[in-house]
Amino acid sequence: MDRLSRGGGRPIPGIGPLPHHLLHGRLRLAVPEHGDGFGPSWPMMSPVPMGSPSVVLITIGDELLSGERVDSNGPWMARFFQARGFAVREILTVGDDEEAIVEALARALVRCRLVVTTGGLGPTSDDRTREAVSRLLVLPLREDEAVREGLERRYRERGLLALPPRARRMAQLPEGAEVLVNGRGAAPGLALKAGNRRLVLLPGVPGEMQGLMESEVDSRLDQWFPQRSRSLRTVLIQTTGIAESVLAERLEFALAEGGAPAGVTVAYRPSLRGVELRLSAVGPDAEETLAQALLAVAPVLEPYRYDVVSGDLAELVLDRLAARQWKVAVAESCTGGLVAGRLTAVPGSSRVFLGGIVAYHDEVKSSLLGVPEEWIRTHGAVSDQVVRAMARGAAKRLSAQVAVAVSGVAGPGGGTPTKPVGLVWFGLHSPEGEWSWSERFSGGRDEVRERSAQYALQRLADAANPDPREG
Repeated sequence: MDRLSRGGGRPIPGIGPLPHHLLHGRLRLAVPEHGDGFGPSWPMMSPVPMGSPSVVLITIGDELLSGERVDSNGPWMARFFQARGFAVREILTVGDDEEAIVEALARALVRCRLVVTTGGLGPTSDDRTREAVSRLLVLPLREDEAVREGLERRYRERGLLALPPRARRMAQLPEGAEVLVNGRGAAPGLALKAGNRRLVLLPGVPGEMQGLMESEVDSRLDQWFPQRSRSLRTVLIQTTGIAESVLAERLEFALAEGGAPAGVTVAYRPSLRGVELRLSAVGPDAEETLAQALLAVAPVLEPYRYDVVSGDLAELVLDRLAARQWKVAVAESCTGGLVAGRLTAVPGSSRVFLGGIVAYHDEVKSSLLGVPEEWIRTHGAVSDQVVRAMARGAAKRLSAQVAVAVSGVAGPGGGTPTKPVGLVWFGLHSPEGEWSWSERFSGGRDEVRERSAQYALQRLADAANPDPREG
């Protein structure tokens, strides 16, 4: 007998008769004969209010489990659904194994009213999502004529006279599935109903998934869940130059002492570039609650906060330089072009960015940037005097009003008792003067370099600010 056997349990409330359950003690989709719970294999859960339907997201692919690829679909979908009034119950990741997909779907359909999967809809033999849904819901796979014809047109446009047999698999759909037209790829998305549950199957390619979510799924959510609450309000804030632990302590004190109303949650997402904050509130007064909370924490955030669409500090640097009509150049040693790379990654950076010099060797610092060799011998390449001269030389050589310089010991070797690994000096030249700073960064070589590039951008942003903050 197949490991998925039919019968053996009462219908699950709200879903109806799901005849499959897994044997051998792995998982049972059956309500026990006594009681209303889901049995010992299911945790007790408080009911989700009807106004806030829950969703489980399942990302499928062996490459996600092996670490070959980082899952970006789950976080993207979580933000998408939270912004539309859904409670994201959990994000599951399973491999390209039909049994594992069936188990994940069974678990999810019991727990929530909406399940969305990504992956496993392609033409190859390891794409098993359609087959898993067919087995779980007892829906035979049938070829959809319209989907097949669309695939044939797509392949003809690419020079193939006949649809390859493997590609034809993508037209095999569980009976009753609604086709979601994929405008960015071959495999269609699918929508199915199981009792009062909804199941959405999407391709795993991020661009295709996002396109289908926005063009096909979004409008259907209003039809499927018309009474859901839309009272969730969220604000994202970017900060730099302050550690997560310090920021959390100050924010929590400000919220407690500043008269902020209850019901505001704060999430911290630290990275090498800074800490992203997510302030959220739920309820009919969510917008006002958030506004009061932001007023309470404003004095804490002001020295470290920056607001740009992309979330990249480099965008703010370029905007401020453009506002002052200043051109910028960079001189980099240990960062090896990371600062220039961050600036040029922003579209339109040529309006203010002139260029950079990677002066990694001491001879290049002298020959291209004009750093006196005696200063390097006396003070060392990682020093106050040298970074000031590097910044001054970059500004002069590239005819820039502003220049920033970076020189440090990124490691893992090269450190000394007086100049340990992680020590980095920064120099800045502008029409308003010259400055230098030193920082000691923790972490390995990559972390030191990334943190150094972020700090250099922070100093550029301060220098170009008409009302620069202290620090």
